[in-house]
Amino acid sequence: MTIRSPVLTLAVACTVVLAGCAAVPGFGDEECGPGETAIDDVEDGANVTVTGTLQSINETSVVIDDGTGTALLVTDRTFNTSVASPEGCVTASGTAVNDTDSNRYNATILVGNVTIET
Repeated sequence: MTIRSPVLTLAVACTVVLAGCAAVPGFGDEECGPGETAIDDVEDGANVTVTGTLQSINETSVVIDDGTGTALLVTDRTFNTSVASPEGCVTASGTAVNDTDSNRYNATILVGNVTIET
């Protein structure tokens, strides 16, 4: 796995979907992700969709892991933490841009539109 520095940011006009993967038939004990684009493969300027397992959530940020890397999902609004299931499956779409302020995650996703499914 290649760790990129500066970290990539997936920017505004993103959609995040939170759903419990274990509740979906066929998923059972399987892990969630990677999705269309592995978090570790996100490139600057690319439109991507990433999928990973929910690691943590609070009102303004979500951390996901797809097995290739971790992504921080951030919003200027709020996430509804009461409907997010632990270890749920998260999908986020957006455009990757450089983020020189963070090296803790492989990607940071700034979300403008948020959808949470239970």
